[in-house]
Amino acid sequence: MLTDRYLHNLNWSIVIVTLILIAAGLVFIYSSTYASQSVNLGQEPTSYLKKQLLFVVLGLIAGIITALMDYKDFGRFAWIMYFAVLLLLIAVPFIGKEVNGSKRWLNIGTFSIQPSELAKLAVILALARFFANKKPPFTWLEITQALLIVAAPTLLIMKQPDLGTGMVFLILIFGMFFLAGLKLKVLGGAVVLGLIAAPLLYTFKLKGYQKNRIRVFLDPTFDVYGAGYNVRQSKIAIGSGRLWGKGLFNSSQSQLSWLPEHHTDYIFAVIGEELGLIGSAAVLGLYFYLIYQGVKITLEARDRFGALLAGGITIFFFSHVLINIGGAVGLMPSTGLPLPFISYGVNNLLVNMLAVGLLLSIGMRQKKLNF
Repeated sequence: MLTDRYLHNLNWSIVIVTLILIAAGLVFIYSSTYASQSVNLGQEPTSYLKKQLLFVVLGLIAGIITALMDYKDFGRFAWIMYFAVLLLLIAVPFIGKEVNGSKRWLNIGTFSIQPSELAKLAVILALARFFANKKPPFTWLEITQALLIVAAPTLLIMKQPDLGTGMVFLILIFGMFFLAGLKLKVLGGAVVLGLIAAPLLYTFKLKGYQKNRIRVFLDPTFDVYGAGYNVRQSKIAIGSGRLWGKGLFNSSQSQLSWLPEHHTDYIFAVIGEELGLIGSAAVLGLYFYLIYQGVKITLEARDRFGALLAGGITIFFFSHVLINIGGAVGLMPSTGLPLPFISYGVNNLLVNMLAVGLLLSIGMRQKKLNF
């Protein structure tokens, strides 16, 4: 557990930027839902805000407890957590709850847990634990074993289906291999093989709506009132914000419900419409600063497991920001991936806070104690 000897090593930059992002999330969740809840649905305008506040409290408790613990303890139980998450993923097709054509949630009391969110952190822990005692160059057996660690949950998640999380795992495996020391020529060869296999995956593995999302990405004029509607409305919202935005609580796209999923998948469009280019750039700056701090902790970690874990978490945050915002502005296929700390939802926020807690734990234990 944490003692006073570690407090001087607490990374307050991560704490502050995380709290700012959470506060921004509360503001934009309320801004994007209060009108649609009260005017269109006749419900309490603060219902989403109140629920998210509860999620924030739970997330802060989870993050604080994680930071108080020694990150090495998570390494000792990495495989237990990994296989526990695999069991949850296996259970989803049988007892999971279906929402919008996807079965990704398990009901536990009044809450719904999304095992695919937990799987991201479990895979990072498992890969960090796997590579912790291995040095490059790696044998083909070791490379295959690492690929299987990612492939098992990925295949289960893609059947739900969940393209966004699959993309996160793809970025994670490349990033973790690079951090572990895999030769660049091997990574380059994997990229070439991936490009060769992409048409086959598109043809035989992706669902119809997932193919349409890729077609919308390649051709923004494709099915603008169907598959391309969400991205089109998102771009309209961001573009209408111009430089300074329309001001808080003045987002017509979300308040009039023209932009679907405005409090989750497309909340960055709300930011762009209300705060404009300046506000959007400020939010991006916060994320880049968080990622910078993650890179710093990775480079300064006192052991290989800590460095790999911190690096994996940093890649996790980077991939979420890249895929969510890239989808909102049309630079990547839209996948429904949440924006860290800002999008509405308990599963995403809890996993993000656990990840921040691990970063803080690694950072506080970077330096050996002097007695």
